[in-house]
This record gives sequence, C-alpha cells and structure tokens, in this order.
Amino acid sequence: MIVPVHTVSRLTRDALAAALSLGDHVQAVHVTHPDDGHAAQDFLTAWEKWHPEVALVQLHDERRRLGEPLVEHLRAVGGRHVFVLIAEVEPEHRWQRILQNQRGGVLARALGRRSDAVVCRMRFRVGADTGRRHLPRDS
Repeated sequence: MIVPVHTVSRLTRDALAAALSLGDHVQAVHVTHPDDGHAAQDFLTAWEKWHPEVALVQLHDERRRLGEPLVEHLRAVGGRHVFVLIAEVEPEHRWQRILQNQRGGVLARALGRRSDAVVCRMRFRVGADTGRRHLPRDS
C-alpha cells in the first residue's frame, strides 16, 4: 500500500490509518521539487516529530511533476498487488470543487494510465451535514 503525502495533517493521518487497516506493508511517498524552498525540510521535520512508524520515501523531481516520479517508484517497487491510496478533501458543494486542488484526480489518471497499480481515492467531505463523513479538525 502506497500513500502519496504532501503535508503532515489530519488528512494524512487518516489516510495512513486507513492504509494500515488494509495491509501490513505501507509506504508514505513525498515528492519534492527544486523550488520548494524550505517546504521539503519543514515537511521532514514535522514527519520526524510525528513519527508515524510508516516508511517514508522521498522522491525528487526537477520538473515539478507528481505522477511521473510516483509511476517510476511503483515500477521500482514491483510486486503483483500494489495499491495507491489517494486521500483528498471533497467540498460540500459542487461549485466549490473548482476552488479545490485537483491533484488527486490528476494523480489517479496518471497512475491508471501508466501503471498496473490499483488506485483508491479516499475522499473526506467538508460540511455541516451530520450524516456525512467529515474531515476532523486538528487540535
């Protein structure tokens, strides 16, 4: 089970917990870019402080791509059954979707076309309805 991660947040924690509930071997994958500045180091510091006991793989891409480095990593990992769990926030209203980052959809399409991995998209809805699953607030 591979979980792409971008920040240390409640979404990341819930995604890793879900991945660990589905399989024994879980890797978190973080892609860095040359112009990220201190963001990559800040992420690593937050990760080490959190210490989730999940292997972290850091990939570097000079051209600010996300899908290609992950596809290359999946090919290197190999194996018969590789699952990628993409965690994303789903807004309450459709019109809010254009305001949200489309990274999950782009990544899912790239992996679906260029790898044999099973792609799972875990969506957390943000909103006031009590019948829906919500992204819990950080404390």
